[in-house]
Amino acid sequence: MLRSKIYYFTVVLILFLFLLSLGCSRRPDGFPKLSQCSITVIKNGQPLPNVCVLLKRTAGQGSWGTSGTTNSSGMAVISTSLGEYIERGVPDGEYTVTLDEIIQPPGGKTKEEIGKLSEEELYKYITEEAKMIDALRIIPKKFSDSNQSPLKISVKADEENKITVRL
Repeated sequence: MLRSKIYYFTVVLILFLFLLSLGCSRRPDGFPKLSQCSITVIKNGQPLPNVCVLLKRTAGQGSWGTSGTTNSSGMAVISTSLGEYIERGVPDGEYTVTLDEIIQPPGGKTKEEIGKLSEEELYKYITEEAKMIDALRIIPKKFSDSNQSPLKISVKADEENKITVRL
């Protein structure tokens, strides 16, 4: 009798968890159809790792975001997200590409250290860190502004869309 109750409870629990996982992975209403897209970033013949690649639709951007981060080969697999839902791929259309380097300046402070700074010290720290980041930057700033970036791409439905961006 006890064994059958444990069995019944286990089956119900597994079924509940399965149904819960289906609900969590459900595609949101209005989420667009996606096509595969990868972007490789190259400068002076060398791949650029740790670059955040953002796509901004040139017309009719939805409420979703499209982005990826380059790996050691300079390639970013682009995904589209809406809230906490993320799926690989990009809606077809024309995009402006922006590139933001992920730069960790040497000797940076931890969150705890930053939290202990006075307002004046914090302003000074942020100013100095911004100068250091600008000095370490290898991608010109215009590529990080979607209003200035000259990088334009076209993502075509049902294609692989393997794109190389040369700086």
